[in-house]
Amino acid sequence: MKKYFKKTLFYSLLAILVYFLFEVGGGEQRHRLIQGVWNLGHIVLFMLLSIAYLNTDQLNKRSLVVKVSVVTLASLILGTATEAIQLLVQREFSINDIANDLIGAYLGLLIHFITNKTKTTTSRYGASMLALLFLSIGFRDFAVTAMDEIALYDDFPVLASFESDAEIERWEFVDVYAVHDEKFSVSGNYSLKVDYLPAIYPAISLVHIKPDWRGYDQLSLSIYSLNKQDIPFEIKVHDKFHTRSQGGYNDRFNKNITLKQGWNFIKIPISEIASSPQERFMDMSKINKISLFTHKLLKPTTLYIDDIRLM
Repeated sequence: MKKYFKKTLFYSLLAILVYFLFEVGGGEQRHRLIQGVWNLGHIVLFMLLSIAYLNTDQLNKRSLVVKVSVVTLASLILGTATEAIQLLVQREFSINDIANDLIGAYLGLLIHFITNKTKTTTSRYGASMLALLFLSIGFRDFAVTAMDEIALYDDFPVLASFESDAEIERWEFVDVYAVHDEKFSVSGNYSLKVDYLPAIYPAISLVHIKPDWRGYDQLSLSIYSLNKQDIPFEIKVHDKFHTRSQGGYNDRFNKNITLKQGWNFIKIPISEIASSPQERFMDMSKINKISLFTHKLLKPTTLYIDDIRLM
């Protein structure tokens, strides 16, 4: 009865993990730390699958070489297949997920080895150290994200200074090429060099952001233009309500500006942002996106963006 209960619990956990990994949407709209934990589910799932498979009579008594070969081949095939299936439920094919699948499978193999009391203490200790190494690799992305999330709150009310590569992960890019660059800056040593490509609305958007802007008077940012000609430019800000309700143009803040050659220092009153939706006031405690974009470019245009902050 006890053995049956353990098997039922084990396979129930597997079913739950599979459901959440394949759920439509996959958590993409959630906080990035939650998304990071979500992605770690690949490691847990393949670790459990590996343990279950290695404990079958078919493999339990095979050599270590055979076990490693089977686990590697099976996880690569199954991992690739699951990513292909996820394309059918509006998810992206991810090489990183396949890597996490493989890490999880190897962790299962190492746990299988460590719990085998017929192995020597030295070999089990070595396997434990190797398991810790795989764990650290598996948590690599989550650790970087967590550290940047701490920096995001520590730097506030500075929203973007572009002093580190990790900070760029707070942004989304559409029809642009962006890299942090030290040629022009007004604060620190770096700015974000953005090559806006010919497209209808090439844009960069800050989507990982401290949401509470209450108590501040202005949104300030600096943009350097290399172009001798004036460039039409637009700034968009909206809150969570706008995102969830899929509000239109009149339910957010939109500001058209003209960029001159050289530095453009832009200051926008917070009161103007708050009152911008036509039928409501924007929730300044739940701001969740700033977009900086131009439109209908005929040729690539390079801008340097720096020192986005609340004042």
